[in-house]
Amino acid sequence: MKLQITCLLILLLFSCNNSNKNKLSNQSKHLIRGTDTTVLKNKSIKSENKHQKNLLGYWALKGEQNSTFVIGTDSIYYTDEFKSYKYKIIQDSIKIYYDDFIGTYKYRFKPNDTLVLVGDDGSQDYYRFSK
Repeated sequence: MKLQITCLLILLLFSCNNSNKNKLSNQSKHLIRGTDTTVLKNKSIKSENKHQKNLLGYWALKGEQNSTFVIGTDSIYYTDEFKSYKYKIIQDSIKIYYDDFIGTYKYRFKPNDTLVLVGDDGSQDYYRFSK
């Protein structure tokens, strides 16, 4: 009887461990919603656009203490909205597929990890947010 209970406990421990690995694997396929940047840092980047790697990461509006959005390899996550949107890079522009419209912004980089997005409403500077 003790042997059966021991075997059952070992089986349960292994199944729980595999379940946690699957959860982590699924999380790494999506943009992390929170403060953990390890997936963004370790994710392999296969992009034809040479600037996409520079775009990846947490960005904050100038003067803000928290990140405004997080750019992943295939989506942008807005931290205040708790929502992700797909995007596409076309030369020097980023096209974001929002729910009810498509926003197109020219982008460029300034020294000191500053991203400038220029759209119909003018330009906005963001700094690379680090914790």
